Amino acid sequence: MITIFLLIMILFVFLVKNNDWDNRLIFFGLFFPVLLFLLWYLEFSLTNLSFFISDENFYINNAKNGILEFGDRFLWNFVNYVIYNYDIYLDGLALKIINIPIFAFWLYYLKKIFEYKTIYLLPLFLPYTAWLSIFNLRDISIQLFTALSVYLYFKNQKLLSLIFLIALYLSRPYICLIVIISIILFEIPNILFNLKIILIRLQIKKQHLIFLVLLPFLSIILFYISKNILIERIMQYYRWFNHLLDNDMHSNISLFNYPYYLARYAFGPLPLSLLGRLSEGGSPLWGFFDDLTLFLHQTIYFIILAYLLFNFKYIFILIKQFSKTEKVVSFVYLLYWPIYSFFRLGAPHQRQKLPFQIIIFIIFLKILNLKYSKRNRWLN
Repeated sequence: MITIFLLIMILFVFLVKNNDWDNRLIFFGLFFPVLLFLLWYLEFSLTNLSFFISDENFYINNAKNGILEFGDRFLWNFVNYVIYNYDIYLDGLALKIINIPIFAFWLYYLKKIFEYKTIYLLPLFLPYTAWLSIFNLRDISIQLFTALSVYLYFKNQKLLSLIFLIALYLSRPYICLIVIISIILFEIPNILFNLKIILIRLQIKKQHLIFLVLLPFLSIILFYISKNILIERIMQYYRWFNHLLDNDMHSNISLFNYPYYLARYAFGPLPLSLLGRLSEGGSPLWGFFDDLTLFLHQTIYFIILAYLLFNFKYIFILIKQFSKTEKVVSFVYLLYWPIYSFFRLGAPHQRQKLPFQIIIFIIFLKILNLKYSKRNRWLN
């Protein structure tokens, strides 16, 4: 619990120091997830739900056994190991809610990136984002590291950006790669311009020369460190696809079905299917309140999609107005759609759909703001 209190204190000091205190952030980033946890704990106390579920057990077992192998979950394994062995553990409570202050930080940096305080209402519109913060999973920290690495890069705090890129690499390497590629893609005009200046002046600063010499060696080292992780990940997906092909339900897997997988990712699960599951008492693994939160989340999400459909023309207007930071973060989060549509046939865990849905929500908010501003100008 000491780690949690430290993170909360750092958040409070950070907000006060930067004159960014906002009661909406405190409520929706901290208190709202705590309320959700109390609901979940009530169900846990009255039913046969396990305290740690699914992937949570993987991290707990590794912490118990002192397993800290270098891999794509190293950082979250390390967090679990430290809290389990050296913090006030409280029978797992410290790990169950460790993501709550991390979630608040993520909300804060989403606001900084998209420069819109109404983003603090995200858990009200898409409550499963806050629900995810009461589980011992790495996804919230991955989204925070993604946001921080991009935000700090374009704030010319390259060293800090690199630190969070390393943290992202130690959490989910291929997302780190996507972030780097995305930054490069959006920085190509600046890179070409700077290269032109260098060629014109025929001057290369010493630090640039050192960087150019070291880059190939750093790339080789990075590849050597990552090769086992990448090979294992490829083999894991290979085994998984073979397992699906052996199953009659998935025997028709084909690239021709990719549009279906894209639609499955973007629109599933349907609120009606969740309502049917709720009528039967909810998921036996995750519980009734998990399905109820997801039902509310997906229902509001579909309303947002319908609104965007009727205001489609504004989407491209908004994208043109996005800053470079907004474009890179949006691009990274939107890439979850084609990637998981391919590797998970459009049906990954709900937590892997949240980045895509969050960008949809932000576009929705900005369209509302744009239309409201236009109406006020017309009235004035």
